[in-house]
Amino acid sequence: MSWSTIWELTKINVLYSNPQSMSQIKKKREKNPNKTYTAYKSVMRQQLFLIVLFTLIFFTNFSAVDFKAFPGVFTQYLASFFIMSIFYSFSAMYSIFYDSKDLGLYAPLPIKQSEVYLAKVISSLGMGAVFLLPILAMLTITYWRIMGPIGVVLAVINFLIIFVTCITLSLLFNHLLGRLVVKSQHRKLFSSLLMIIVTVVWIAIWVYLNFSSTHYDVTKQNVDRPLLPYFRGFYDIAVHPFSTMSIYNFYLPLLLVLLLVLIIAKFMVPRFYQETLYSSSAHQKLRKNKAYKDSSLGKTLVRHHLSTIQNGPLLIQTYLPLLFPLMMLIPGFMNGGNLFERISQSFFGIAWLIGMIMGVMSATPSSLVGVGLSLEKENYYVFKALPINFKTFVKQKYLVLAGLQIFIPVLILMSISLAANLSLLLLINFLVAYILTSFVMGQIFYSRDYRLLVLNWQDITHLFNRGGGQWLIFSLILGGLFIGLPLVILAIVLAQFINPWLISLVFVLLGLSTLGLLQFIVNRSFWKKLN
Repeated sequence: MSWSTIWELTKINVLYSNPQSMSQIKKKREKNPNKTYTAYKSVMRQQLFLIVLFTLIFFTNFSAVDFKAFPGVFTQYLASFFIMSIFYSFSAMYSIFYDSKDLGLYAPLPIKQSEVYLAKVISSLGMGAVFLLPILAMLTITYWRIMGPIGVVLAVINFLIIFVTCITLSLLFNHLLGRLVVKSQHRKLFSSLLMIIVTVVWIAIWVYLNFSSTHYDVTKQNVDRPLLPYFRGFYDIAVHPFSTMSIYNFYLPLLLVLLLVLIIAKFMVPRFYQETLYSSSAHQKLRKNKAYKDSSLGKTLVRHHLSTIQNGPLLIQTYLPLLFPLMMLIPGFMNGGNLFERISQSFFGIAWLIGMIMGVMSATPSSLVGVGLSLEKENYYVFKALPINFKTFVKQKYLVLAGLQIFIPVLILMSISLAANLSLLLLINFLVAYILTSFVMGQIFYSRDYRLLVLNWQDITHLFNRGGGQWLIFSLILGGLFIGLPLVILAIVLAQFINPWLISLVFVLLGLSTLGLLQFIVNRSFWKKLN
């Protein structure tokens, strides 16, 4: 095995570990074409900066928590960071192993499969280490308080065990899911969904950790949480290293991890090319030779519209604005709050106003409808040349994208509202306002995409930045906060002095009038002029 070859392969594959970092490097090159950038060094520096930053932040936070007295809190924090590390390692591995599509270049070269495999594993370590290094800080602080300075040695040993366990499980998941993906026709969709899952899990764990830290009170008694199986082994090994619980939760899982490492080395690595490159090529040939059933033009176009949005960063940017309100609501549900149960039905106008604010914030230049037509690339002119009504094609595409952009948030918001026991009248006004506002505002940004049409883009972020797109998104968020929230407060204050039913009706009528005026403007300025 040649380590020089492995290092050269690592420098290449690290570029695939974080596509967003590569996009930022490309922007820097465009702004400063005369300056020399070494891509792999830039990516590694970014990963190292994140590792150091996260480690320092969480080391400071962990120092304030007495994990020795609260082993349950220790296991829950350890589990959260461990799961997050697996998700990020797995995401990086999937991008490197399957999205890179570079195995066809290595196969004819005198490079061993084991060298390619090891290089890909090493290049994925940077992303997983972002959440693994805080675990080392937590173990060091905890063991120092339990055992004294000798605890630092145990912390390093157990961190290495956690590190190997995380990489092993990530490789196993990557192998099992990768085998399914190479046989599927929807590799891009899977990659997009994977990126969304990683983002949602990250935000969920962030909310959980933030909620836990804000409610942690060492002055109270019995605030510790239940000990989690397996993760408690890393506490038991420091307190009772030869107890039954240590055997079940530390030593036996360690033997299982060693067995999994042996399986990866003996069975997965030697069959790496067979399971990925050759299997993928064979299934692509089968799909090309497969006879497709006839379908109507409408269904074919709908499938085409859906195929253009299989982009992870685009889907994240579309649904990310919805996560910020949820981040503020979830801790309240976790704490057993029943605030929504006490809201009177006479405040249906305020629910309507909140729905409009969220609708404005959800329709942005970086959403599905905000870049919908530019996603067509060269197909845009193909569809203009086909014997179909192009205006009908543009309308159908908007309806499909807007429906998808609105439908998923509505399901989430409806579930949360029902869980909060929000009254039916408030729920209907909130959802109707959100749907109508998102639909009308979406047309504004859809027409903006048509006006600023870009079909030769290489990275989706180029579409987000057109025409001051980032500033426009920032303005929408600030507008929702500094204009929408004062309006909600004003409505609540007026409802205290005037009949709340009348105030609610006035705000609903004003909202409908505003949306009607905007729709009239869009019809005249865009839809009627569209050829």
